[in-house]
Amino acid sequence: MSNNNKKYFIIEENRYSHVPTRFEIKYSKTFDYETAITKMFHLNALNEDKEDKIYHLQEAMLVNTTSAYVESEKNLTNGASASE
Repeated sequence: MSNNNKKYFIIEENRYSHVPTRFEIKYSKTFDYETAITKMFHLNALNEDKEDKIYHLQEAMLVNTTSAYVESEKNLTNGASASE
């Protein structure tokens, strides 16, 4: 698969000493490679807090499935739940 078909998330990493590191998907959507790099470049240029706020690209891995999640005793004992 070439870069032309791949989609990417821009991930914002926040590192502060008084709270755990937090990762957040910027814009809540995916972008093609060129758009993602351009947006990430602009975010870095505007970022005044380069030590505590860092941007990353993450390839979006899409999974197609036709099976629905079925809650079972096994899921519940492993800590997974449909309500989460």
